[in-house]
Amino acid sequence: MLDPRLATPSYHAQDKLISIMEVAFSCLDANPESRPTMQTVCQRLCK
Repeated sequence: MLDPRLATPSYHAQDKLISIMEVAFSCLDANPESRPTMQTVCQRLCK
């Protein structure tokens, strides 16, 4: 998913990227009731 021409991100950056992807995928849940609220999204991204 990342451009192979770029240097490998640091472990900290990798953790952040994984967190962002997890939040993004949870927002795409087919069941709207299962999607996080915007407040939850903000809390997860601001950790």
